[in-house]
Amino acid sequence: MNLNDHDALATGTKETFMVFFKWLCDTSKIQKKVTLLGYKRAFKMMYEMSVGVTLNTEIYEALHLWIDHDPAKLYNLDLERREKPVLCFDDVFRLLQTHWGSPEIKYPSERQRLNVALMQQISFFTATRPATLAHKAINPDRLATHYIGQEPASPSLSQGEQREGFKTLTYRAVSLFTLPNPTGPKDLITMQITLRYTKGWAKNPNPKKFILYVVDNLMFDATVLMIAIGFLDNAFRDEFSSVEDLYSVRTTSNRGSLNLSWKESILDVPIFRHPGSDCLKTSSCVQPIGYNTYLEYLRELGKHTGFQAVITPYAFRRGAGEAIEGVATQGQLQQVMNHRDAGIYQAYINQSVQVDVVAAFIGKPSKSAFMSTATHLSRSADARAPVTAAPEDLKIVAREYQLDELEQLRELLKNAVTSESGTLKAARETGTDLYDAFDDIDKKARAMRLLETVSGKVSRMQDRV
Repeated sequence: MNLNDHDALATGTKETFMVFFKWLCDTSKIQKKVTLLGYKRAFKMMYEMSVGVTLNTEIYEALHLWIDHDPAKLYNLDLERREKPVLCFDDVFRLLQTHWGSPEIKYPSERQRLNVALMQQISFFTATRPATLAHKAINPDRLATHYIGQEPASPSLSQGEQREGFKTLTYRAVSLFTLPNPTGPKDLITMQITLRYTKGWAKNPNPKKFILYVVDNLMFDATVLMIAIGFLDNAFRDEFSSVEDLYSVRTTSNRGSLNLSWKESILDVPIFRHPGSDCLKTSSCVQPIGYNTYLEYLRELGKHTGFQAVITPYAFRRGAGEAIEGVATQGQLQQVMNHRDAGIYQAYINQSVQVDVVAAFIGKPSKSAFMSTATHLSRSADARAPVTAAPEDLKIVAREYQLDELEQLRELLKNAVTSESGTLKAARETGTDLYDAFDDIDKKARAMRLLETVSGKVSRMQDRV
């Protein structure tokens, strides 16, 4: 019986899908169980988007059980999960210290330095996902090819329509206002952030408002950074000639607060913009900062700070959730994290137990500061860690085959092996000369790709002094 792709997917059984995943293991050389589980989740999404109905729960659970038993043993998959980094206050302090003080941290413009600092603070204070702050570009035509039966997207949008599609933080979502200061001569400038475009906002709009205020530690004062960015963009509706003028504003006795309003023309402009969009001379140059750009900034920052783990925006989110969990109710934690139920938070929780079990057992006060240091990234941070590969290592790599040539050769050998033996697994079991050649090139290509990915991180440590 001949079926098209859509019908084959819609009428597929759990046995059919198991055959597909077995083929995936045979041809893709998957090494970790977590990778196969990721493919399973992607398959479920592809099925639901293509067929239009939810994948049968029994089939999905059967796939999960099958992956747990058969492929994990048959293909000797690595069962370990990589520990997800969680940033605490001390870790973020180290990052910001490097961000402001290290001459090795360079940005296309100093406006970007303000952007990255404020994005880190908002991430840590609000536990928001990175897509709320940075724009993730999606090609609709390319996305349609991921699903069976999907039609290509409509023709390219105009620049105005594209700007309307930027669901990132704009001036409209941030408000500054003053509150009377009962203990000092100057009013307190406070910031309210409304996070509207959180995960699932289109189906269930549920904006969340966070209040950030002046703190004693200037390193964590988000209001100061927002004021600086507002002055750079000439965003204030009132013509303040200096920061001193702004701080001299007083709340009148008959009002509880006084809003420091933005200009109407700037309300829908993204606050965090692409390096080429720092200016606001024309509306066409306004582009929000890209997620990949922000990710690269954080990776470089973490590397120069000396953290062994790669720093991503989700490390801030996990750290914020950990801090909030210690002081808030379960309902408040779910509200901040934007989770439907409490069980989802388990995916974010620090694998290092935060409870001082020794103090609990012997009946003494908990050593909170000690436990925080011992269970977060600062414990393994080393500012002397190399951030680039040693010259001799680079020379060795340069003398080897170029990575693209190796990968092309690997694909040619792979096709030849499968033509000769049917599958890579069969060739490996037989031990053909062609498979040995493929395996040798494959190992070289993987090693070079790894070296390029980690960008010079080597196992040995050396002083940079």
